Amino acid sequence: GPDFDCVYIGSTSGGAATLQVQIIADDDPAMGSPNILCSSAVIALATLVAGYNFKLKVPNYNNTTTDYRYLCAQYIIGTATTTAGTITTALLMDKQTGIGVS
Repeated sequence: GPDFDCVYIGSTSGGAATLQVQIIADDDPAMGSPNILCSSAVIALATLVAGYNFKLKVPNYNNTTTDYRYLCAQYIIGTATTTAGTITTALLMDKQTGIGVS
């Protein structure tokens, strides 16, 4: 399956916040009963420096009986509330990993 590329831009927290990213899918655009396709580890705020990058691999689910029409990234903040910050998540197919200059 395709990769979700997650780049953490930065945040502030009043405590020791953690972040977990889940890729969820549903046949309903409102994500009323989503299925979790994959999850990141629970990442401590101290690890989440600006530019921190991680990938989530979406599994192939063609052989299931459920047709998922919608994919979504879900962010779970734990331990303490974050008070500001940004994370960017993008679905990538065949991302170029090296750029050569001739």
